Amino acid sequence: MINSTHNTSIGFYHVNPKIPLGFLAQIKAFDCETEFSPEKYLVTSNASTNPFDYPPGFDAIHLPANTDYKVILKTHYQRLQKAISTWNLSPTPLHSLEDILAMQKRMQQAKNSHRKRIGYITQKELNRFKVDPQIAQEVGRKLRERFTRET
Repeated sequence: MINSTHNTSIGFYHVNPKIPLGFLAQIKAFDCETEFSPEKYLVTSNASTNPFDYPPGFDAIHLPANTDYKVILKTHYQRLQKAISTWNLSPTPLHSLEDILAMQKRMQQAKNSHRKRIGYITQKELNRFKVDPQIAQEVGRKLRERFTRET
């Protein structure tokens, strides 16, 4: 969906896997995303946080999973007004599904570029998986080794 001022993409997600796996359990999420320029984004969501950091240029907050959609919208619009005045930028206009998909593609490209720039995963991110630190360190080493060979 696009909001009435054509500057925010609003998405609803209901993921219900047949076999819940802790991190992959039932999720009912509501996301608001606004692009100000390629690699400058404002995100407000009630989707649970993940262990991965956002790239620079992403201003994202994750409200509790049970947060009502009206509160998420209000929070995003308050943050949007503050971002417009603070960043001195105008949001990218959104008028169609194609505009939303193009914005999401740019967001994903920014995330992918960031991952590549940092060696795909940091030790700090690996440690958030709450496994033995030696295992996290070894996984990080192997991932960086693998991605270095492939690029």
